[in-house]
Amino acid sequence: MNRIHPFVCILFAMFSLTLGVGAQEADPQNTSNAAVANAAAVPAPAAPRPQISDEEFFKRTLTYSVGGQQLYQRMQALLIESEIERRKEMAMEMSWAEVSDLEVDNRVEKNVSDFMDKNPALDFWEQVKSLGYDQESYSQEVARQMQMERLFFPVEPENWPMDLLKEIFGGDEEEGSLWNSMIKDMPTKLIEQREKGEAYAIDAMTMQMFLRPAVFRWMMDNSTIVYPFDGLPDGVCLRVNGKDVNSDDMIVRIEDLISDVDKERASMWVEICKSLKADLAKKGLLLSEAETQAIIDEERLEYVNSYITYEQVALEFQGFPTMELFKQYKQLRFSFRQSLPDPLPEEVMQAHLDKRRQFIGSGQASAQVILFSAKDLTTGAWPKEGAFEGARKRAEVAVQALMDGKPFGQVLLQYSEYPEKTPGANEQMPQPSRGRFGPQMRNPLRQFLGESEYMDFLTGDSIADDLFFNAEEGAVYGPREGAYGYYIYKLISRSEPTTLVDFKENERHAFFVKDDHLSVSFLDYIAEVMSR
Repeated sequence: MNRIHPFVCILFAMFSLTLGVGAQEADPQNTSNAAVANAAAVPAPAAPRPQISDEEFFKRTLTYSVGGQQLYQRMQALLIESEIERRKEMAMEMSWAEVSDLEVDNRVEKNVSDFMDKNPALDFWEQVKSLGYDQESYSQEVARQMQMERLFFPVEPENWPMDLLKEIFGGDEEEGSLWNSMIKDMPTKLIEQREKGEAYAIDAMTMQMFLRPAVFRWMMDNSTIVYPFDGLPDGVCLRVNGKDVNSDDMIVRIEDLISDVDKERASMWVEICKSLKADLAKKGLLLSEAETQAIIDEERLEYVNSYITYEQVALEFQGFPTMELFKQYKQLRFSFRQSLPDPLPEEVMQAHLDKRRQFIGSGQASAQVILFSAKDLTTGAWPKEGAFEGARKRAEVAVQALMDGKPFGQVLLQYSEYPEKTPGANEQMPQPSRGRFGPQMRNPLRQFLGESEYMDFLTGDSIADDLFFNAEEGAVYGPREGAYGYYIYKLISRSEPTTLVDFKENERHAFFVKDDHLSVSFLDYIAEVMSR
């Protein structure tokens, strides 16, 4: 998870949104946010796939990176429309699903109040604006969420569609189903509370964590959803039950969110993907989208009984904005993997382990980092123009202070733009402490720096790896451009690996060595192709 602005997750929860990356982070119990984040199982379309222009590829990349949340809101709206149409065809009563303006206003007011209680230093509406909404569009989203709630959980418990809820929540036969443990008896309990004159509304956390995600999964499971990776014609970025979402319309919708940084990174994504696809196809290594999806489906099986989902790994830990971009990345990575020996020779694995033991063996590096952020760390948004230029100029001032003889620690306290504590974050989690990170393993250190597999793919650069493998203790480096802006950093110390890695006898260790070897080799391959 992004340690710099996890309050965005809190904000998404206040919004009652269940579709984007924020919802995935705010709802770790939702084991099917796979569907929410592009992982609905859609049959591969018949060849040939629709050909799209470079301009369309660029628009889709912007939409599925910058505009993922807005796109998923549009998808959810189409799913609700489909459900309403289905009920109308069945002549089902739906008057209890209506939501008044006053009810929406009251919900918005409560969301603002709850948010400010948890984040008194933040401006709620500034956060809303940073996500591409104004007060009117935010109220519209709240109204739609309330309508979805009312469709399945009407205010009066007698109106609940119990047969439908039984299907959605697992029924009597499924062991450990929410139907048995929660839903079946809930209307009776609510009626009892009502008769006692007590409040009988569903608890907001219960709705957010358990009820709404299950309903949304059910709607997706009973719909036909097609994403670009599945094959869509030029001009279309999403199709829900035969209804198209126009790419140009989505660009207009997210226009206020798109910065120069977003455009540059989207262009980089398009260029890298095109170049690698062409090179892999020329070598006869390029897997089809259907072949890639089959491998992804197989990998996902490992997470069936896990506390985390496959999608959480892709979105939270590996940093991809959406599953659409993740699948594009996986197609290239899986294709490249075919160029490596299988099995990987022991001497190759040993050489790689010797080179990367500090990481693979759970070693740590203690570093101090001065950040000059190119993005707004309060909202997580990039300025429309000149973001990195301003950060670079501020970094140069700090460099001059260091050259004038000021101690590194003093310069850090004066100039570093890391916060002391991350707003809204769990106090038990490691905090940025203005950039005095203390001993960290590689992946937590990368999170502090904003690094991820997604950013590795775009830039091929890692400050964390420099600290882990190359930097000299006590030496100062930078300013160096990174994920969030410019960094000046100093390695304090390294600790020896604590895990004795035995890839010959331990399958898990062997997997880690092979996977890291693939990651390093893939980045080297990208650099080689793009340097031509």
